[in-house]
Amino acid sequence: LTRGCTCRSRCCCTTCCVVVSHVAMDTTYRTADGVVTEWDDLQRKFGNLPEREAPWRPESYVPRRERDEVVSQEARWAEKERAEEEEEDVESDDEDAFLNAYRKQRMEEMRQKRVLVAEVVRKVDWREKITERSRSKRVIVHLRDQDRGNEIDSSMSEAVDALVARYPDVGFVHCEAKETVPNFPARNLPAILVYCDGKVETTLAGKSAFGGKKCTAEELAYTLNSAGAFGYSPQKQKEQAEALMKEYLAKMVEERQNKAMGSNQVEGQVEEEE
Repeated sequence: LTRGCTCRSRCCCTTCCVVVSHVAMDTTYRTADGVVTEWDDLQRKFGNLPEREAPWRPESYVPRRERDEVVSQEARWAEKERAEEEEEDVESDDEDAFLNAYRKQRMEEMRQKRVLVAEVVRKVDWREKITERSRSKRVIVHLRDQDRGNEIDSSMSEAVDALVARYPDVGFVHCEAKETVPNFPARNLPAILVYCDGKVETTLAGKSAFGGKKCTAEELAYTLNSAGAFGYSPQKQKEQAEALMKEYLAKMVEERQNKAMGSNQVEGQVEEEE
């Protein structure tokens, strides 16, 4: 009899053995961790068994309080990250707005610098841009002769241009004397004609009226103010004269200091070379 067989009949022993062997071949032995035997691995290798399933493992135990703390910490991190991103977006928007505002300001300044210079008026436009325009605002006409190339002529042109932005209520124009007023004496150039209500109100002629060899913007403004070219009241005219004088003296002091510093630097360089 086959070991383990309880059958007393010799005829059925073979059948029992076959059944036992068949059962043994189909039996899969698993450990506590779900790891199969080598026999199953061989059967799986030859395609007789399906692929192994991942062993089931219980989740590690975490107390509820710790889980809540972890979730709360993750929420705080997420909130902090979101706040930082929003702050970066706001800062970026602020920087973009600042750059755009600064760019517009610079463009406007450049545009004004291009525009705020005295217009050059030709003879054909004299009535429109000087005579008629003077009915709504005073117009200061600078008669010049650029062909002469004198220092007083070039400095006067620069001074007139500098006053355009300073006195927006007054019109400033340049006119070439040879083209606009052919009979105007050359010895009386440069000259200033102040138009008001369609006619000449004040005339300043000759380089002696503007300082001789060179005329600055402060000197020209002081001369025009003293002549009543701006149309100020006596009190405002006096205040303007005092302010211009202080500004002129401060500029003179600064120029002399810069000149002295330049001389000292040159002397120091000469001493070092020696």
